[in-house]
Amino acid sequence: MPDLIQAFTPELGFLIVGFRLGLALALGGLLGLDRERLHKAAGVRTMALVSVGAASFMILAEELMLQARLGESIDGGRMPAAVITGVALLGGAAIIRAGGNSHGLTTAAGIWIAACVGLAAGAGSYGLAVMAFGASVLVLIALGSAKKALTRIEEGDDVVDGYSG
Repeated sequence: MPDLIQAFTPELGFLIVGFRLGLALALGGLLGLDRERLHKAAGVRTMALVSVGAASFMILAEELMLQARLGESIDGGRMPAAVITGVALLGGAAIIRAGGNSHGLTTAAGIWIAACVGLAAGAGSYGLAVMAFGASVLVLIALGSAKKALTRIEEGDDVVDGYSG
């Protein structure tokens, strides 16, 4: 029985793996809140799943490198590269081209950054994960509000102190 338990025990330990996955889940889910609030297709669940999936691949890459026997060469960068490629396909599916306009670019970028946040959390780069998350929230919320205000001004609405006239 101890061999069976050992087979399911990660080299990094359950607490570290659990923390990394939990951080990816929390940050990915929070990234999805903005998309959910705007009733976009990729919301909380999508972003959380992308982030946790990316973190899982990063943890797996680290585990494989730790378990490699002497003399074996394992390229730990291949899994994160594969994650980014797969997420690019997922993001591409979120982009819709209608007439001369493209829709879904921000959603696709959000899916991509959720994967990047997950990769950082999975690698144990907690500061990077949190800073990337913070920068992304700033872009989604603050710049999103600025874009809406500029659009109103361009359309001829007077916007002063939040009031349109």
